[in-house]
Amino acid sequence: EFETRDLGYSVGYAIAERYRAQAGDKAQAIADLIELDYQDPDAVDALVEASGYFERPISELRAEAPRVVRVEGLESDELAPGQHTLTFVFSRPMDPAFRGFDYGPLGEDHVLGIANVVGMSEDQRRLTVEVDLNPEHRHQMTVTSGFRTPEGIRLVPYLIDVTTGPAE
Repeated sequence: EFETRDLGYSVGYAIAERYRAQAGDKAQAIADLIELDYQDPDAVDALVEASGYFERPISELRAEAPRVVRVEGLESDELAPGQHTLTFVFSRPMDPAFRGFDYGPLGEDHVLGIANVVGMSEDQRRLTVEVDLNPEHRHQMTVTSGFRTPEGIRLVPYLIDVTTGPAE
C-alpha cells in the first residue's frame, strides 16, 4: 500500500536525510546521526524536531496520543487472589478491532493473564476484562500500542503491576 518494503526504515531514512540536508555542517550532521543515543527519547525527539520532518512539533503530536486514564478494579496495587473484573478507561475512543496486551518487565512468569474479554463499551472508551490472580504473586501486564483510535493513533503503553496476598 505504501510502496515501500519497510515503512519504519523508510521514515527513518527520510528523517536522517532531512536532518543532513538542513544542516550547515553536513559532516557534523552525519556524526550527530551516528553518535545519537537512540535509547534517549529526548535526544531522539530533538533530532527529529530539528530535521523538520513533521509539520507540527512532536510534543503536539504526542499530546494527541490516547492513554489509559485509569483501571477500574485496581484501586490498590495489592489485591486478594482470585477472579477480578478490570475496566480500562481510555482518554479517547478506541477502535475495537485493535488491541494489545503483553508481559510486563518481569516476563512471562509474572503475567497478569486475561481469562475473559467482557467487551468494549458503546462509546469505545472502556474495555472490560476478567483476570485470575494467583495468591502471593506479583502480576504484570502491559496494555500496548496495539490499541488504536479509529484514526489509527496508537495508545501510549501502560503498565499494570499488582501483588496478591495469601489465599484465604
